[in-house]
Amino acid sequence: MSQLDRILSSIFSDINTAKARADMTSREIANRYISDEILQYFPIPRVGIDNLEVELKYVIENVEEKVENTNQSQQRLNDFIQNFSVSTAQELRKAISNEAKSNELYQELEGYPDQNWESNIAEMLTGSLKSINLSTPNVQNTISKSFQSIQTEIKEVVPRANIVGSFASIPTLKGTYSLISLDEKGQTEFKLKNEFTNEREAITEAKGLIEQISKNQLKISESKSSGTVNTAKLVSGNKQLEILAKADPNSRFNPKALFDSSIAKKAVAVKNAPIANSWVLGKKISPQEARNTSNAVQEKVDETLFNVSKNLLSKKSLDFQNGIQNILDQSKITTLKIAVDAEKISKAKPESVLTLKFNLSAKDFAMINESDSPSNF
Repeated sequence: MSQLDRILSSIFSDINTAKARADMTSREIANRYISDEILQYFPIPRVGIDNLEVELKYVIENVEEKVENTNQSQQRLNDFIQNFSVSTAQELRKAISNEAKSNELYQELEGYPDQNWESNIAEMLTGSLKSINLSTPNVQNTISKSFQSIQTEIKEVVPRANIVGSFASIPTLKGTYSLISLDEKGQTEFKLKNEFTNEREAITEAKGLIEQISKNQLKISESKSSGTVNTAKLVSGNKQLEILAKADPNSRFNPKALFDSSIAKKAVAVKNAPIANSWVLGKKISPQEARNTSNAVQEKVDETLFNVSKNLLSKKSLDFQNGIQNILDQSKITTLKIAVDAEKISKAKPESVLTLKFNLSAKDFAMINESDSPSNF
């Protein structure tokens, strides 16, 4: 199998060699003519080429595409990754901010995320995507793994809430956690004034409150209203927890009645939790086991902000793949492997036989004479 450039080079080389041999023959003839009394008056025979038409038939045996990882293509890749990381971090910040503003569980995160968060995310994205190399055999697979890694990292830097029964541990801008009470529609009824250093502490407190509510051990005392905020204390034995709630100026109920109603509804919900039957669980259990199973406080991690990030990254990964593909296409070199021997051409299908035609004139065979000026054949 020969490359087309080699074949053409061989043709041109053969033409030049043939012309050189013809000139040498002309030189020998000229010497004989000069020494002959009669032939010296005759013109010396000399081969000249005014026009040469070449017709080359060939078949393509194979086509190869290879990415050439040059400095230019690498710089193009680096610039693309940098711009992509910056724009994606901006979009993530905006999407998370919009969701946090409208979600009850993230009411304490006003102004989140900030510019510093965005910059750190952009840096993280750039670092994760730098592992992509244009010469890697399966670039798309590398991209997929990179985005899986990015999603894992994003999950660690996006806040989450924890729902425990009818309570929720929610993150704050200070890095602490607040504990709020939720009604049956998922709206905030009240929140504890005390904040917790980590989500585990808040979850433990929520479980304790639910247990006290189920045993009717939680009472409301010292309730009052400041006009915009209702306050009270949750009392269980010697333990007191201050709670806060937004005051409704149109409500005809006093703060204590509102807080008592909330606690009473929670008690009913806990005590009337459905019993899990054997046919539901797929195993034989006693009535007491069923009730204990049903009354167990259920914990649920709310990953709304992470899911927002995950969905956005899924869309952005497609944009990234398209961008990388464009860079790959610009960096590819296509090589044709062809055959010009008669045997292979005769065996090939007629429609697969190609013809290359070109003409060469005397100007294409310029030579340099002793005076350094071009002279044609």
